[in-house]
Amino acid sequence: MEPTREIYWNISHGWLLYPLTLLLGAALGYGLWRRWRVWRRGRLAGWHDDLPRRLRALLTYGLGQAKVVRSPFAGTMHLLLYAGFVTLLLGTLMIAVQEDLRVPFLRGNFYLGYSLVLDLFGAVALVGLAGLAWRRYVQRPPHLDNRPDDAVVLGMLAVLLVTGYLIEGLRIGATELREDPALARWSPLGLLTAQLLLAVGVPVAAFRPLHVVLWWGHGLLALVFLGYWGWSKMRHVLLAPASAFLRPERPFGALVPITDFKDPRQLGAEAFRDLTFRQRLSADTCIHAGRCQDNCPAYISGKPLNPKALIVNLQQLGVRAQGGDGAAAEATPLTTALSEEGVWACTTCGACTFHCPVLVEPMEAIQDMRRHLVLAKGRVPPTAQAALLNIQKRGHPWVGTRYTRTDWMDGLGVPLLADRPDAEVLFWVGCSGALVERNIQTTRALVRLLQAAGVRFAVLGDEETCTGDPARRLGNEFLYQMQARKNLKTFAAYGVRRIVTACPHCFHTLRNEYPMLGGDLEVTHHSQFLAELVAQGKLAPQTPLDLRLTYHDPCYLGRYNQVYDAPRDVVDALPGVRRVEMPRCREKGFCCGAGGGHAWMEERGGERINYLRTREALATGADVLATACPFCLQMFEEGAKAVDGGRLQALDVAELVERALLPIEPPSPPRA
Repeated sequence: MEPTREIYWNISHGWLLYPLTLLLGAALGYGLWRRWRVWRRGRLAGWHDDLPRRLRALLTYGLGQAKVVRSPFAGTMHLLLYAGFVTLLLGTLMIAVQEDLRVPFLRGNFYLGYSLVLDLFGAVALVGLAGLAWRRYVQRPPHLDNRPDDAVVLGMLAVLLVTGYLIEGLRIGATELREDPALARWSPLGLLTAQLLLAVGVPVAAFRPLHVVLWWGHGLLALVFLGYWGWSKMRHVLLAPASAFLRPERPFGALVPITDFKDPRQLGAEAFRDLTFRQRLSADTCIHAGRCQDNCPAYISGKPLNPKALIVNLQQLGVRAQGGDGAAAEATPLTTALSEEGVWACTTCGACTFHCPVLVEPMEAIQDMRRHLVLAKGRVPPTAQAALLNIQKRGHPWVGTRYTRTDWMDGLGVPLLADRPDAEVLFWVGCSGALVERNIQTTRALVRLLQAAGVRFAVLGDEETCTGDPARRLGNEFLYQMQARKNLKTFAAYGVRRIVTACPHCFHTLRNEYPMLGGDLEVTHHSQFLAELVAQGKLAPQTPLDLRLTYHDPCYLGRYNQVYDAPRDVVDALPGVRRVEMPRCREKGFCCGAGGGHAWMEERGGERINYLRTREALATGADVLATACPFCLQMFEEGAKAVDGGRLQALDVAELVERALLPIEPPSPPRA
């Protein structure tokens, strides 16, 4: 006899599930429709462009769970639960196809494989569910706030899985266990359940009535659970793919340019009414996982900023906006969701956005709030205001510097682009590289390396001006665009195509944000360029350095641009260097504290972020804290002096390469 089974064994009137499905499906639809009325009040543009990319994002992040698995334990458990339930759902749909569309394909070897796969994937889902429950209620990590909704969801899922096995065990115990034991073995966990029921004394005569009761209870609970999706955190199952689909195409961390500064709707976000369609949708997508909070340097160091609380507060404003006081909720200032002090506490490290499993972007909302404070209200922290005024007047943010754009060149014979227009590479020095004494040492070291490698390069000298990145991160989009257009005009005049820079902030801005204003540049970070030169043999480090080193990933180089290996390749090529990693490294890297304009702002509240990071470096036993960013270098030099009296040495990767090369003249400071 061909292996198969009766679909509605022991069940009469199974068709009743269909009207119940429509009823509970309507409850789900109504819950989502109430939220839709709030989302649609936000701006939505361009959602239908580049549909292939959007569909790929939906499949990759929404259905493929690409970001969920970034948290090893929680991500793995969630993936197991997700895979198990998707498989069980597909199995249920296949039953409906056979029974209701009269397509008899669940038979023979296919049926045997079908039974085995569903049985095993139910267990996979149970393992994932148990792991998540253990983490939430036993381990209890501080970033997880256990709410009634969490318990309801986990409880419903547990009951559905357990009753599914009980139903299968009762059916097998009443039929296959006696009539066809070989067939029963293709449902191993169902068979085990049947044997356990018999072992604990459940009489075979009770299997049929128990099966009917549990079958209907299981089916009704499954439908109630479906309806509950529209009113609980489970709606993320539907909203996360939608959010991925609506995500605009832009590099990570790149801000959307303001196109009309006379349009008040573009001048950032003041109230809930100013949030876009996707921002409102994303707030509802939030599952309170807490990964943003767990990785936020501002929150960890005790500042008045919790990205998770911000999104949860926006979520609650959205709930208010769907009720009778909707108009009042739409006008609610966003500072009720995050204080103005919290807005300025953000270092724009991007950790909150990067680690969110459902693509919520707290940093984008914070930047919009900054834009409004600056462009519409003129409210900027005093020291930040001084930096902005200096960019406007002098083309750089460093108030009181005693250097000019060309002082660092003293004695190096560096050509200007005006004198060498055929240079293969423009070395973009950056404001910090030219005007901050500590960073000038790195700039000079890098130039000597370029000269030793025979690179045909040039610099702009006095024609170089700030990229505008500090202004943009501080909320002054107008000043950013003014600086950017000025630089783009200079690049066009010289026909610049390839740029090398030692500043990750300049790197990110030139590479990822200038193209939105018409720039077309090949931009390389100096760590990447040095890695190329070493790999090509144009730089051959020979002198053993005999040191233990740990490398810090700058946020705008690592997390923003995924450049993790190049700087490590450089230091690994140096003789006598023993590299050790800090626990928070690469994608989990921790901010130095200078981003988001904090290089020019006083850090208030809690512990200084650079002190926290310096302690992490010291805990590795390293002699040197290496990095590839001028801001990180400054922060760690100050941090090492404060935390350890300066024993830990902070060095740029270019300085390390220079020390390992023979012959290279020792660095000397330029004349002021």
